[in-house]
Amino acid sequence: MVFPPFDQVSLERPDANLTARTRPGTGRPIVLVHGGMADAPAWRKVTERLEPARPLLVPNRRGRRGSTDPDASYSVQTEVDDLLAWVSTLPGPVDVVAHSLGGLIATEAVRQGAPAASLTLYDPVARPFADDAARAAIRRATDAGDLDAVVTLINTAVSGYAEAHVAQLRATRAWAALVQLAGPAAAELEAIEAFEPRWADYGQLGVPVTLIAGEHTVHRPPYGDSVTAFRRALGVDVLVLEGQDHIAHVAAPELLADTIAAHLPAG
Repeated sequence: MVFPPFDQVSLERPDANLTARTRPGTGRPIVLVHGGMADAPAWRKVTERLEPARPLLVPNRRGRRGSTDPDASYSVQTEVDDLLAWVSTLPGPVDVVAHSLGGLIATEAVRQGAPAASLTLYDPVARPFADDAARAAIRRATDAGDLDAVVTLINTAVSGYAEAHVAQLRATRAWAALVQLAGPAAAELEAIEAFEPRWADYGQLGVPVTLIAGEHTVHRPPYGDSVTAFRRALGVDVLVLEGQDHIAHVAAPELLADTIAAHLPAG
């Protein structure tokens, strides 16, 4: 299959310069919002396969690929405002697809008026997510410039994986990419914990919502707790990706892309 080319574009905000990967196409645009320790290229295999004839935009959230680093004022609302700004550059309503922290950002953006035709969430997260001790340890490692330790702590102290799992992950090519993308993690975890979702409003978004979760995360804290909170607020069932965890965009990109595409409204 020949995939349409992607270009990098930029967007000036009052306090930041932002970048995104974009491709042209026909039909309703798709906007994909990535999660932590990821950027637009990390979703390349998904986005190449996802509705390749349609226009698609994948912002690099703050701290990635030329997008300004988070500062002391950084919050979930910062990211919501960025997403609203990106969506305003596109014609008409868009289909929003989002992962992890991106899911919280996207849901709140739709609540605040983003012109969405649909919302697809994969393992969205919200508070309580990382406890005080884990966030403090990740902040110390970040301030010390030890991003390898940040990735280790996110996998163990936040995600609850055993050391053996971390050792296996460290032996893969994915580890170096995670380390490279871990710089904003401390700020993002603090932002998640500081943000109180408007759960009562999320059931009244007025758009079709698809909620996807990995088989191995849907019942395991902290991801499962967040998915349950979103399920209850949105009033939807959970579509479970068999055999998958929180990183299906890396482990099974074709499965994830096809699952998303199968539930998007015709565009």
